[in-house]
Amino acid sequence: MDLDPTPKRKRELQPEDFQRLLARLDPDPVRASEAYENLRRQLVKFFSKSQPHCDAPALADRTLDEVAKKPDSYEIRNVAEFAIGVARYVQMESYRKNATTTNLAPGQDIRSGDENPERTFLAGIDADRKLRCFLQCMEGLKPEDRWLMLEYYPAEDRNLEERRRKLAATLGIDARALTSRMNRRRTKLARCCQNCHARAIKSR
Repeated sequence: MDLDPTPKRKRELQPEDFQRLLARLDPDPVRASEAYENLRRQLVKFFSKSQPHCDAPALADRTLDEVAKKPDSYEIRNVAEFAIGVARYVQMESYRKNATTTNLAPGQDIRSGDENPERTFLAGIDADRKLRCFLQCMEGLKPEDRWLMLEYYPAEDRNLEERRRKLAATLGIDARALTSRMNRRRTKLARCCQNCHARAIKSR
């Protein structure tokens, strides 16, 4: 099974990052490889279902790259759940880009009616910067808060009310208290992302 992500897919992923991701999936190399391919299929399916005309494999690879780059010091309790959290942000950026661009040719994405390709290039950099800020701010949360964010805001909205009711019961609080708690955490995360992005713009 060929799992080398760099030459075939032209991705900027270091071998040690990829090996760290495999180790997080399973200590056994064979099972880790199988888990990686299964997770990638799930991500491709996620993107294909939520955004039918997108390049689902490319978005799945981008998501896995971001997960793989997390250092050993970054605690990830469940790789699949964390990957879905990253995938939701990647999806949001893809929606934003596709809503304002026209595909002219392979490798040429220019905004509809925009004759300034430099602006388009900078917009792409800005999207990557926002993603990195989001991951950085998620890293700043306590492990239990990261888990809570992913549980409260799952990738799919099916049975969302029931899922949150069970989550509240697990925490030993009522649904209203859970909503209040998550609103505070979401506001804190949004503020962190905004501040991070503002700092990145000033330093460029």
